[in-house]
Amino acid sequence: MHLNSIIRSLLLAVSLIASQEIHAADAAKEAAANFYQNYHKLRQSGGLTGIPNEAQLTQLSPLITPQLGSLLSAALREQQRCAEQFPDDKPPWIEGDIFSSNFEGFTSFNVGNSKSQGQARQVSIKQVPIKFVYIEGKYKVKWTDTLVLRNEAGHWLVDDIFYHANFAFTSGFGKNLQSSLKAIPTC
Repeated sequence: MHLNSIIRSLLLAVSLIASQEIHAADAAKEAAANFYQNYHKLRQSGGLTGIPNEAQLTQLSPLITPQLGSLLSAALREQQRCAEQFPDDKPPWIEGDIFSSNFEGFTSFNVGNSKSQGQARQVSIKQVPIKFVYIEGKYKVKWTDTLVLRNEAGHWLVDDIFYHANFAFTSGFGKNLQSSLKAIPTC
């Protein structure tokens, strides 16, 4: 009888741990979907292209890590400085979709299941594949990028994106967003 209760307790503990891991994976996937729903709305209704302006960045800030927010703010300041210094030239990051591989952006997206990065007991980073589609007339292109989310104070926030498209007209932001933002081009 005592052995049966120990086995039941162990099975309960294992199922609780498994259910917590499933919930955490769902939370990261939901955070990724929420980010792209909000970002897509900003692109369609707010004219977001390139680096978000201050108002757009304020709207996205609750969904991104402070580190990514700081990098975007620094890039925006440099963009504004370049626009003032050379008003007849296009400043850096004024055009294109920075949160997908395609310069023109996407018309739809599908969020995959999150995958833990690392093997620590408390996972703080998850990668989420995002399948994008862009359609213009008869032209249709599909690709998958990887969104990186970081758990900060119990909330999954966007920290980076790795671009994986294999077509010619990409966003031009290199391998991933953070690396591109850290290498701020000067005018």
